[in-house]
Parts: sequence; C-alpha cells; structure tokens
Amino acid sequence: MKFTYMLVVGVILLLTACQNAAEELPPPSRVAFISDRDGNFEIYVMDRTGENLTRLTEDEIDQVLPTWSAQSDTYVFVGGQAEQPEKITLYRMDNDGGNLRPLNDSAPTPTDYPAWSPTGEWVAYSSADEGNTEVYIVDAAGEKVINLTNNPADDNFAAWSPDGQSLA
Repeated sequence: MKFTYMLVVGVILLLTACQNAAEELPPPSRVAFISDRDGNFEIYVMDRTGENLTRLTEDEIDQVLPTWSAQSDTYVFVGGQAEQPEKITLYRMDNDGGNLRPLNDSAPTPTDYPAWSPTGEWVAYSSADEGNTEVYIVDAAGEKVINLTNNPADDNFAAWSPDGQSLA
C-alpha cells in the first residue's frame, strides 16, 4: 500500500513538473501565432477579435514558436533565414515587427519553445546540439549563453518560477 501511494504521488509530481508554465498574456488586444497560409510558417499578429491581421516575418525558412516577453513589448521565436537555411537560431523582434535580429548567433540551436523570464532579463530554451537535449539561458541582449543542465539526461521545456529566480 505504501509503495502504491508513493508511486501515485511520484507520477503526479512528475506530470505536473513536465507541464509548461502559464505564459503571461501579450497585450490585451493582440495575439501572436504562426501560419503557413503563404507557403511556409511565418509569424502573424491580429486583434483578439480576429481582425487586423499583420504578417511580421517573411522568409523562405519557417519562423515558429513566438513567445512574448513579460512586458509584452518584445518576443523571441525560433527561425532561420534563406541565406543560411541550415542555421536555426533564436530571434528577437519588437511586437510591431521591427528591430528583428538574432538573439545570439553562436548559441546552440533551439529545439523547443523559448521561455522569457518574468523579469525580461533571460530567455531559457533547450538544444540538442551536444548529443542530448540541454537547457540553456541567454540574456536578453544576447551577449551571454549558459548551459544550465549539462548532464546525460534529456532536459526540455524549461519553465521559470514567478519571481524569475529559478527554472523547473
């Protein structure tokens, strides 16, 4: 009986730890999403009513996984450029589509949703560049990349604590 109880509690803890954390909502009137309506996946925004559709990215390579910053003024996404189709990286863009730039050209290739810290100082993401999937953080300016996990297990889907001091 004790073993069964511990097993059930362990499974519940494991399942709840693996869920993505709730994201802060973007500006109340806008939604960011991806669509392949024009041939390949690009990032669009629109009003929550479904009006005022605007395409923010335009490239021959897919642009996916947009994630708003806690301040809702910037987002990061995973994408590439036609000039270097093999180079997938994190990009940062203002919420109006301006100021597009790679967050860090030398950072390991992202493999899942980036996660902004609640303070807007860091972006966490996973990469499998070193054989197995590891969790990295990169500062918002793109100047510093840190491998947080560096172990033989696959580590994915990092989620920030509400105060931005730790990751799960």
